[in-house]
Amino acid sequence: MSDKETIQLYHGAGGRATRKLIVELFCKSFGNPILFRLEDSAEIELASGRWAFSVDAFTVNPIFFEGGDIGKLAVCGVANDLACKGAQMSFLTLSFIIEEGFPVDELEKIAESIGETAKGLNAVVVSGDTKVVERGRGDKLYIAASGIGKIRDGVELSAKRVHPGAKIIISGTIAQHEASIISARENFKPQVKSDLAPIWGIVSVILCEDVLMMRDPTRGGLATVLNEVAMDAGVSITINEDSIPISNEAKAVADILGLDPLYMASEGRVVIFVEEKSADQILCRLKDLPEGKEASIIGEVHKGSGVYLNTNWGGTRPLLMLEGEQLSRIC
Repeated sequence: MSDKETIQLYHGAGGRATRKLIVELFCKSFGNPILFRLEDSAEIELASGRWAFSVDAFTVNPIFFEGGDIGKLAVCGVANDLACKGAQMSFLTLSFIIEEGFPVDELEKIAESIGETAKGLNAVVVSGDTKVVERGRGDKLYIAASGIGKIRDGVELSAKRVHPGAKIIISGTIAQHEASIISARENFKPQVKSDLAPIWGIVSVILCEDVLMMRDPTRGGLATVLNEVAMDAGVSITINEDSIPISNEAKAVADILGLDPLYMASEGRVVIFVEEKSADQILCRLKDLPEGKEASIIGEVHKGSGVYLNTNWGGTRPLLMLEGEQLSRIC
């Protein structure tokens, strides 16, 4: 990165600029073999086994939205990163940065939401920190969270296992969370409900040797996740537009604002790369779950490079890494 370059909102969008910032600045300064994997969770070998460790920060605006709040988002965000490595979160730490004047009753609601969500995951909040900044120097509330969980024995989920012939499954509709945040900001009626939820219930049912890798399509959406996997695995990916589930309300929000839903965030979905021979069986397991009833096989992996979409019109178009910022502060 150039010495004269300044940080812009798009550096936090999860796309090409975010990856460049991580690789060219952070990895250069404190890179190591674990960090160089560029995964959402670090895999750490300890005497007690393999553990996944992850950290995330949450600046969503608004902090309350249909289907959740910044507290539930903080717990699910970290837990879902761990789940994609095959780990159920056991312990969680939180840091609150609160603006002076923030209502205590709203903070209490968020704390209760955190406690309820963590309890549902059998996770324990074991440490935390609180800072208050002057009125006008923050925006209500930011939360940073970190979590750790033990990786299930025999599970190895990594881009290096993704190979030509593998199938790609999405566990449910895409773009739902970002559509929810937009509808809350714009005061659409009725507001779109976020898909915000822990994914461990889905993941724990399908974990097996034939699951190669998983990622949750948050910032940058499905298209950005697929680009990251294609680059890290050295493969090409093709997906089919008519196989990608999306709700009518999320599609309507995207159409109104001219956004591409393939780049819009979800917060309760998982992208799963599986062996071709087991794809139908894994899909059936997902569809047997209430949260997986709209799961779909959306594409496959090939030799080559890049990500491509077979459109409903019979053509094919490339899906590039997200450039710029679709919408800031969605998580």
